[in-house]
Amino acid sequence: MKIEINKLGNFEFLVRYPNQYKEGEKYPVILMLHGAGGRGRDMQMIIKDNPFFVITEQMEEFPFITVAPQCNLNNWFDHFESLRELVRWVADAPFTDPERIYGAGMSMGGYGIWQLAQSMPKYFAAIVPICGGGMAWNAGRLANVPVWAHHGDSDRAVDPQ
Repeated sequence: MKIEINKLGNFEFLVRYPNQYKEGEKYPVILMLHGAGGRGRDMQMIIKDNPFFVITEQMEEFPFITVAPQCNLNNWFDHFESLRELVRWVADAPFTDPERIYGAGMSMGGYGIWQLAQSMPKYFAAIVPICGGGMAWNAGRLANVPVWAHHGDSDRAVDPQ
């Protein structure tokens, strides 16, 4: 498995390639936004972050290219224009199947994925926000984007409502 650290705008991001990666082929890409606990300037925090760790360490045959930026400010909204630029970078990358770009995020990352997909719905094939809220008045923008949202009613940090 190959993992690269790249920089775009004012943050760094990881790109994890599938074990069977072949240059010149197109792959599905999942953009993963971490929760508040992953903030900082240490990319090892992202590599060891639970969803990224599960994909890289426990799912050797995961067929997606995984892109995982690190928020080094207060929250993803502080990086919003850089995130939009990252989505465009992913869409234009030579390895990307533009029909299969997916977004996922937990907690603070769930908020970020909701907002990112609502502002750029044509880029996403589907999103998976986990325990993150969105702006309900913009939900219509996701009419053509499948959403698999997850939340638990015992979450004390983010209200399930």
